[in-house]
Amino acid sequence: ELLVVRVEGLRQFDRLRQEYTDLWQQWPNSKAYSAWVAAPMNNAKLNSVAMYFDLVPALQSLLLEEGQQLPGFYQRCKDMEGLSPDQRHKELERAPGTHSALQ
Repeated sequence: ELLVVRVEGLRQFDRLRQEYTDLWQQWPNSKAYSAWVAAPMNNAKLNSVAMYFDLVPALQSLLLEEGQQLPGFYQRCKDMEGLSPDQRHKELERAPGTHSALQ
């Protein structure tokens, strides 16, 4: 059964690469993600992208709270540097528009 799951995962990674190739053909002169997509794929790599997109609304909210001034935003981020990942996520969950996956 583990082999079946592994094979299905590889098929899904191949499907992702094919979908990217199809999209890339519509974006002339853009190879921004080609190396990333061509590199070995695993769930951890995909999870990092999902986590990034989950955090974007919270980070945008922090930037807005700081009047879109980068020094204040950077300081807010630096202030969270010493927190554990769980504590950082709790802090970011307070921001409006934060995705529920942080919980």
